[in-house]
Amino acid sequence: MLICASPAIAGEAIGSAANGCLLQADSLPLSGDGYQVVRSKRERYFGHPTLINFIQRMGHTASAQQWGTLLIGDLSLQRGGRMPYGHSSHQTGLDADILFGTAIQPLDGDALSTPPEIEMVKPGDLEIDRRVWRTAQTAMLKYAAEQDETDRIFVHPAIKAELCKDQTENRAWLRKIRPWWGHTEHFHVRLACPSDSPDCTRLASLPEGDGCDLTLAWWLHAKPPVPTSPKSKPTPPARCLISE
Repeated sequence: MLICASPAIAGEAIGSAANGCLLQADSLPLSGDGYQVVRSKRERYFGHPTLINFIQRMGHTASAQQWGTLLIGDLSLQRGGRMPYGHSSHQTGLDADILFGTAIQPLDGDALSTPPEIEMVKPGDLEIDRRVWRTAQTAMLKYAAEQDETDRIFVHPAIKAELCKDQTENRAWLRKIRPWWGHTEHFHVRLACPSDSPDCTRLASLPEGDGCDLTLAWWLHAKPPVPTSPKSKPTPPARCLISE
């Protein structure tokens, strides 16, 4: 388990998304205006205060715009760090998974533990499934990308391609929408390092342009790499201590 040590500013992200930790985390209430946390038994609903505020604002917007109830997946563990399964990132409290499928009515019981994960991409991974894709999904991504604290958002390449075709005006937000394998039933928001986290590792700047170019064509036809087990874990930042 990754333990963070030394006094900290409340809510401090340290290191990078794939090698870091989180000090003085805030917890996201399991339900709020316009959102619900799913699979809460994992206890992955902690984040930097900036991320908690971001999700709550997005929930308010979802309620006001009648997108349906947002279903919030993994954020981070209470102390950040590597999760026992499911992610190599989400270590600094600045990442959140949000399901594309929204709930018409709030979920309860088993539905919260095993929420419906609606695939937005047809088998074959080349185009979206228009039976389930709605304007609400585009609106959710646009809202998330236009927030100042958002650094980038990962979606399946076919979803990025659909957005490139669909958006004829105000395309600047598309730059933050980045293609990545998987991400067919949820999108992954990653916030930029907050100003109160000096030991947070800044991400490389995004390429210029909206990303609707030949690089996207490569993503649509490239095969995802075969997962392999790393030979060794990366050494965590000095302020993150490993306790077995």
